[in-house]
Amino acid sequence: MRLLLSVSLGLLALAGSARAQGAGHPDSLFAEEIRLRVEIDQSARRLPLQDPSLGSNAIAMLRAIDSLNTEWLRAIVARRGWPTVSQVGADAAGGAWLLVQHADRDPAFQRAMLALMEPLAASGEVSRSNVAYLTDRVRVAAGEPQLYGTQVERWEGWTPIPYPIEDPEHVDARRAAMGMDTLETYFDLFRRHMGYEEPATRVPAPPTGE
Repeated sequence: MRLLLSVSLGLLALAGSARAQGAGHPDSLFAEEIRLRVEIDQSARRLPLQDPSLGSNAIAMLRAIDSLNTEWLRAIVARRGWPTVSQVGADAAGGAWLLVQHADRDPAFQRAMLALMEPLAASGEVSRSNVAYLTDRVRVAAGEPQLYGTQVERWEGWTPIPYPIEDPEHVDARRAAMGMDTLETYFDLFRRHMGYEEPATRVPAPPTGE
């Protein structure tokens, strides 16, 4: 609950700052609010790992944070359009993508935001890899095969098993077109991110997945 309180206090402080500065720096304030929301998003996702005793409370808080971020993003996009690199900078534009990537309880919203992002990727206003990740997220949620192999269903030993991939023989070509590494490289980075070392280094308990 302390984290949820920090959400409210942090966003209230940011809103107060926006009112104090007026309309002089709308984009920097927009970028800062995205940054704050991403920071809270990531903190909430680390919490169950840091304190497993929180159990369902941590999950409920995470869902509440995702819902707050989804509704905020829905409202801001309705007023200003999708946050682009020229509006808020590359980091904040990527942060907006992360928020919609985690809006899994509203797949229609994810699909609508993907439709806004796709044409912007051609001009560099949105990251092509962000479009690829959200494309896979939307397709998996709809029960369709993914295109880029970004969404992992489970682990088998040291191997992440992705959800079904359409035309898997050409997945690396599609990834390259979106400025992404090969699937093999992605899986290697995925293992490192999840904290799994090579079997020769240690023998872990079977991974439980995300």
